[in-house]
Amino acid sequence: MTGNQDSTSVNVSQNSFLNLVRSERRAVTRLSQLQSTGYRKIEGVTLHSARGEAAACLLFLVGADVERKQIAGIVLNAESFVRHSLRQKLDETASNEFILSVVSKSGGRQVYTTGPLTPGEERETRDLWLFPNYTLGIRMQGQTIEELVRERFYRNLALLVVLDIMILVGAWFLFRTVRREMQLARMQSDFVSSVSHELRTPLSLIRMFGETLEMGRVQSEEKKQEYYSTIVRETERLTGLVNNVLSFSRMESGQKAYQLTRVNLNSVIKQVLSSYQSQLDYLGFTVQTELCDSLPDIMADTEALSEALLNVVDNALKYGRDQKWIRVSTGSTDRSVYVDVEDHGIGIAVEDQPKIFKKFYRVSSELTHQTRGSGLGLTLVRHIMDAHNGEVTVHSRVGKGSTFRLSFPLVA
Repeated sequence: MTGNQDSTSVNVSQNSFLNLVRSERRAVTRLSQLQSTGYRKIEGVTLHSARGEAAACLLFLVGADVERKQIAGIVLNAESFVRHSLRQKLDETASNEFILSVVSKSGGRQVYTTGPLTPGEERETRDLWLFPNYTLGIRMQGQTIEELVRERFYRNLALLVVLDIMILVGAWFLFRTVRREMQLARMQSDFVSSVSHELRTPLSLIRMFGETLEMGRVQSEEKKQEYYSTIVRETERLTGLVNNVLSFSRMESGQKAYQLTRVNLNSVIKQVLSSYQSQLDYLGFTVQTELCDSLPDIMADTEALSEALLNVVDNALKYGRDQKWIRVSTGSTDRSVYVDVEDHGIGIAVEDQPKIFKKFYRVSSELTHQTRGSGLGLTLVRHIMDAHNGEVTVHSRVGKGSTFRLSFPLVA
């Protein structure tokens, strides 16, 4: 038989058609069984022409004679049929919501698609109606529901991970803040305890010796002078402690002001050591001075500079142990004028050296616990040096002593 001579039909010889019917007996049997029950159906099979071309053949039964069945077929060029006849229907069905694609099973070649769709990207595939060698695939325009769900899942997962990281970072910062506040509270408590003790000791001595002198119980002039010296010494000690607390208070509130004038560092050092001589003698310390004669002047607040030097010297006295020796030396470089205060005391561990200038901080060791202090002296020294655009550094070894250097910029 032959089909119509249009773009979708294929010329097939009668022998080829008969051979097809014989090879597709199962399909013919199904058509016959359906007709006997009152149903008619078209069965699609593949027909190979004499030139080896594959075509689609639509088989169906004709006539009403049940005993003598007649079979007919329509042979179509499947690909042309899809492109010319099914194209409009596929486009209408797809609309703007789906992409439909017809693919040949032999080689996976795409025959027609309603939109950009690569073979294999279809979400669902089915055989194309009566064309057994072709499949119809479908996919939603844009992203599929599964892809949207997957994308949202991964986006939410990423947000949860970021949120967890932020919570962990926040908890870490909170922990650090709470720990720092607890340490500060503990150091403040230790500070109050130390200052109370520091105040109580000189006040008790001053009161005791003052009352003894007032009641006339001391007869010898030598003893009286000793008591007077003790009262003066403890008064100086008490004054230094009170000055440190007041200076720290003004420093914390930002009210500390400095009057910078041109001064000679050697002169200030001599004045400080002279005023502190009674304390040095009482404790049995030997002070070795090596002052550079040609020392340039610096811009400094004399009172603040004296306070810084007193705190460094007092630090050497407290932790000098049995090595009661202090060396005070001055010098200059191309960029600065400096004073070194060296002792042979207990020294400071490397890990503690950056911390000793923090407020209320005291090195935790058995030797330091035996020595009372407020933990403010070196904090004030750092603040004073910063206000003078200078620098305070320390070089120390445990058991060997420490050297504190106060460096001041040269006067322009």
